[in-house]
Amino acid sequence: MNKNYDPYKKTILFFFSLISVALMATVFAYFWYRVYWDTMYFFHFYRKGNWALIGLYAILVYFFSTMYGALRIGQLRRMEVVLSQFLATFLANIVMYFVVCLLAFGLVNPGYMILMQLIDCVIAVVTGIVPLAQIGLVTGVEQRCRHHVIESVGDIFLEGYVYTVIHTLALVH
Repeated sequence: MNKNYDPYKKTILFFFSLISVALMATVFAYFWYRVYWDTMYFFHFYRKGNWALIGLYAILVYFFSTMYGALRIGQLRRMEVVLSQFLATFLANIVMYFVVCLLAFGLVNPGYMILMQLIDCVIAVVTGIVPLAQIGLVTGVEQRCRHHVIESVGDIFLEGYVYTVIHTLALVH
C-alpha cells in the first residue's frame, strides 16, 4: 500500500530535526554532568544553571544547524545534510569548550569534547540518513532508487586513496 505523506512531510521533517538537536543536547548533558561539572573552579551550578548551559548548547547547535542547512532534511541531498550537521556540531562544541574553560578558570581536557563530537557525528548520520529511507520521505534521484541498494554514499579522498565512508546502504521501503 502506497502511503501519501505529502501533507505531513514538513511536520515530520521538522520533528526529525528537533530529535537530532535534542539527542545532541542529551549527549552534551551527559558529558557535562559526568566530566565537566566537576572542573568548575569555585562553585557549582545548581539545577537551573546546568539546564541553562545545556539549553545554550542546544541553541548553539540549532543556530549553527540552521545557518549551514543541517535542518533541511528532505530538501538537500543526504550527504549535504550530514556534513552540515558535522560542521554545526563541531562549531557548537568549540564554542562550548571555551565556555567550559571559562567556567573552570583554565584549560580542561579536550579529549571528552572530541569523543562527544564523534558521538554527535554518529547521531547526525543516523538522523540524517536512516529515517528518510524508512518512511519514504526521499526526493528526486533518491526516490527512484528507493528499492535499490545505493553503493558508496560518500567518498573521502585522503592521500590519493579513496576511502568509502558508507559502502552499502540498503533503502528499505
